[in-house]
Amino acid sequence: MSMQMMNTDAKVVGHGQSPARKTMALSLWLTTLLLLASVTGGFAADTLKLTVQVPFAPNGYSFSINGGNISAMRGSSRQVVNGEGKFTMKLVAEDIYTLALTAANGSGRTINYPVFLANETTTLVLQDSMGNYTVQQGASALAFKKMIGTFGGDFASLNEVYSAYQSAGTNGYNTDSLNLIRDALKAEVQKKVEGFLLQNGNTAVAPFLLYQLWPLKFPVDVYDGWSKQVSSKQMEHPYGQAFMEQFETEKLFGYGQIAPEFAQHTPDGKLVKLSDFRGRFVLIDFWASWCGPCRLENPNLVKAFQIHKQNNFTILGVSLDKDKTKWVDAIKADNLDWTQVSDLGYWQNEVAKQYRIQSIPQNLILDTEGRIIGKNLRGQALDDFLHQLFANKP
Repeated sequence: MSMQMMNTDAKVVGHGQSPARKTMALSLWLTTLLLLASVTGGFAADTLKLTVQVPFAPNGYSFSINGGNISAMRGSSRQVVNGEGKFTMKLVAEDIYTLALTAANGSGRTINYPVFLANETTTLVLQDSMGNYTVQQGASALAFKKMIGTFGGDFASLNEVYSAYQSAGTNGYNTDSLNLIRDALKAEVQKKVEGFLLQNGNTAVAPFLLYQLWPLKFPVDVYDGWSKQVSSKQMEHPYGQAFMEQFETEKLFGYGQIAPEFAQHTPDGKLVKLSDFRGRFVLIDFWASWCGPCRLENPNLVKAFQIHKQNNFTILGVSLDKDKTKWVDAIKADNLDWTQVSDLGYWQNEVAKQYRIQSIPQNLILDTEGRIIGKNLRGQALDDFLHQLFANKP
């Protein structure tokens, strides 16, 4: 599910990606908690000393810990004896894991419990065969349970709202009521975050929460305030580093920011500056002739350009090509009847580096003052955005 709507990002996976930098896929908390792509690695404290109490299954079970950062431990298990099992190891990363309780009687039944584990003494009590448990000891595990209890309902409701946005876009429904519901839910989440961080800012769950809140697009100053409630040690956690990377980018390229000036040459050698387009609505399109998804999206851009150029709207293409002939041929073949620039630097294109482009296609939409009002809108989402933007134009 994509949180794509007016003034939101559409995260695209599988498009052209820079070979020089590994693109981090932003796993969306609202979609699912247990399928998160971990961003952690190489961050550890002491040792995890885990005790698992299983009062409903005193014997005949074993448990194991599974997760992307301890793949070597998969298959390693501990027996439950007299309702208890113990596990000691040094975690590569403090993160979400799955504690798997497996029947040893040949039935093969496995019960999974999502847990947040850190290198600390932790005691869990498995309550039932439905994945429920309590935390007797372990700051991070306890903070994770509190996070689910605090935000789980709000996030589930937001997930429903964003799913409704997709249906609304497809069916042409008015989204005003959804906007009100979304804003109310976001306000409720915002009220709760400060209190949660005040109590749990010294655990790895704190930067994890910040990272998962990013797709909700709170104002930059709100994220800044939250980050200062997290201990400096935990902001060094890979989740904290990933959050800060997004934060620094948002300060430059967030909604309402003036897009940084740049200048490059057209295929015929004319130097074009972004500021030349001041006074017009402009979509900056990062693409390349060799990028298949870019070429598939070009017909949508052509359609948008033809419909809205009468509304003082235009497109500025920034190509990550390295072969001028292929670049020019693609412009002609795809009927891209707007200004195109490039330095033929491939992934080292100076504008792409300046705008921190790591995958294409990507775009920014600017208002007449050069402020960013939309990002990474494609297909129907772009069509809906532009129609709403120009709804009151004659």
